[in-house]
Amino acid sequence: MFTRCLTLIAALGLSTLAQAQDVPAGWKLVKDKNAVCQMAVPSDWQPGIIPSMFHDAKEGVTITLVQETSYQVKPMSDLELKAHKAEKVVENSNQRVFLVEPLFTFGRTSTTPWDIWVAAPKGSCHASVSIKTGVDEATARKIVDTVKPAR
Repeated sequence: MFTRCLTLIAALGLSTLAQAQDVPAGWKLVKDKNAVCQMAVPSDWQPGIIPSMFHDAKEGVTITLVQETSYQVKPMSDLELKAHKAEKVVENSNQRVFLVEPLFTFGRTSTTPWDIWVAAPKGSCHASVSIKTGVDEATARKIVDTVKPAR
């Protein structure tokens, strides 16, 4: 009985450690509205106006995270990439598809959209990123690298 308790405590400790490694220091773990997908964001980021949307204080970067049950991650064909108007393909594999799309202007604001799909047990986790022109992309890239199925 004592051994079982120690095993359980060790397993819980390892699970907590694994989650902590997913979250950079000073960041927090957030999940989509169904708690199927997760990503890490800086601790000062706020929820957006729709569920599963998060943004920085100046709304220079906005990210929406959702589960897509209808899309299984696999390399996209040239035709699919063309349909997405991919300007740059960062990754196109069975684990993740990461596309940079053309600059989009609405009013006086221009943004660069990124679409990232990560393989999940039932479909995929999709992060839709919007980065305003002139905003450093480093934080967005760091966030994108944490997108995965929730634990």
